[in-house]
Amino acid sequence: MDRAPVLLSEAAAHEAAGRRVAAERALRAAARLLPQARLNLAAFLHRGGRVAAAAKVYRSAARGSLRPRALRGLGECLFVLGRHAEAAKALAGAQDPVGAFLLGLTSGDRGALLRAARDVRLRPRALAQLGRLDLDAGRPERAELRFRRALSAAPNDAGALLGLGEASLRQGRPDEARDWLRRALKAGAAEALPGLAQATLASGNPREALRLARRALNEQPGREEAAEILEQALRRTGRLAEADATAAAWSGKAERPALLLRAAAKLLDDGRWDAARRAFRSAARASDAPGRVRASVLAGDFETAVRTAKASPAAATAEAALWPLGALPSAPPAEAVERLLAGLGRSRCPRPYRALFEAAFLENLGREGEALAALSAKDPWTALARGRLLLNAAARHEEAAVCLARAAKAGLWKAEGWLAEIDLCRGRRTRALARLGKVISRLEGAARGEALAWRAALRLWTGDARGALSDARGGGALGARFSACWEGAALFLLGDRAAAKRALDAALAVNPADREALVWRAELFRKAGRVAASRADLERALRLEARPVWALVDLALLDAEAGDDARLWDRLLAMGPALNAWAPRGMDPLRLGPRRAVAILERGLKNARGLRRSERYLDPLWGGPGR
Repeated sequence: MDRAPVLLSEAAAHEAAGRRVAAERALRAAARLLPQARLNLAAFLHRGGRVAAAAKVYRSAARGSLRPRALRGLGECLFVLGRHAEAAKALAGAQDPVGAFLLGLTSGDRGALLRAARDVRLRPRALAQLGRLDLDAGRPERAELRFRRALSAAPNDAGALLGLGEASLRQGRPDEARDWLRRALKAGAAEALPGLAQATLASGNPREALRLARRALNEQPGREEAAEILEQALRRTGRLAEADATAAAWSGKAERPALLLRAAAKLLDDGRWDAARRAFRSAARASDAPGRVRASVLAGDFETAVRTAKASPAAATAEAALWPLGALPSAPPAEAVERLLAGLGRSRCPRPYRALFEAAFLENLGREGEALAALSAKDPWTALARGRLLLNAAARHEEAAVCLARAAKAGLWKAEGWLAEIDLCRGRRTRALARLGKVISRLEGAARGEALAWRAALRLWTGDARGALSDARGGGALGARFSACWEGAALFLLGDRAAAKRALDAALAVNPADREALVWRAELFRKAGRVAASRADLERALRLEARPVWALVDLALLDAEAGDDARLWDRLLAMGPALNAWAPRGMDPLRLGPRRAVAILERGLKNARGLRRSERYLDPLWGGPGR
């Protein structure tokens, strides 16, 4: 027992000096001698981004006098991992009022929500959620009373304004609904757009409804209700051919792949598996080779996907086999991925494609350990996939570098890009840029453009905005997909906001799901005082990101500017260990006042320089020493 305090002191010294392996060894030894030391170990793992491991230690420590603190830490870890219902129970066990609210939110427990409504910070959100339950139960009059009570506590609460608009619309008061929904949209509730379009149409203004429905579909692809309103508005304005085309697109009869994929994704979300499979098969027939691979995989037609990949030697087709779920506008439901995984097990899909598809499905389900086990490093493509997964899922830089080096040796140049990112994370900036420079010198055409764009990203992260702008424009001239995003980021950092917006608009026109472009444009809007537009982009990014650190940072700053301390606090909680990287050592950011919290967030943005990507393996770029 006497040895434990010494080990804890040694661990602190090792961590301060950057010797994390030695620090962890000392903490584990102390935890075997002193139960309280398990909390130190869990906090250390959490700070290092090893959230799942930290959750395991917190769970083992949740006994006796350690229970409240261990459950609070466990709840925060589970929330970061996306396991919100479990997080709610843990936080409620720690007698944390946020836990009671989350428990009510995830389970629909009215008692938990009413208890949460007693907390001043949570009252508007809890009341709004009770109103939402009443709306879902077909009680709009009762829901309206809940929403009005929520507004009396927080006059600009977006959820309450949205709920009042929907309740008014259901009670046949479209003009009143339109007023509430406009306020909700102004407060940042982008999901108010379809309802606003419907209320506008019901108020007798089909041309304005048409504009709003198009905007809703543009900002939130896949919203079937917006497509229905668009069809109705087109008919009301006499544009019957366009109305028929819209109806055909949303019934799965159109031949445009993007529309079919959106419709298929909506069918997946609704659990209509057979209809979704047919839509994906239609998309496969209408797509180019990479799109055919992805759509065939999503249809469960693995043999067709493999035949297409073998017949098309282009790198883009091979990459479609690496990331077959990348065609969807949002993450597919877990049950749909489980069905694909089961179908793959019954198929005759050959290796290495079977391993690539299996790993992609398992990773999507959060089963990263099994995904890694499915991928060997023998084949160049599986080595590339394994290296990327070691980075993205586990931030295991050393092991990933070994796999990526094998893939690079076989001529897969993108492995060099990830190796350059690893160099950058290690502080080897010159080496990282030189590595990509050698790759660029030997590539031609579109591949050269992609490599230039990648180097533009690396230059942004080192603070070289002018160099990044040159590389991004060079990549754009060769057709690189992400060049416009990084050109926009560079222009924004250089102070040319008008040109930056044009570039970011172009990036999102090509790829509406470009999360980094959404966050950059949202920052531009925030700086320009366009709060509703900024929130709309950030909410879209939030839905697309598995670990939406930067979207949460900007949303938290918007909440702080609006004086919404309850929402600000929730954003800080959702950031998890990312927030601790910017706070002064030993300080708990969640216990600070709004002014200090904003200062820490601004410090994080300054440290980030040109980085707005949230992958955990990149954390050393913005949270490590010397940033």
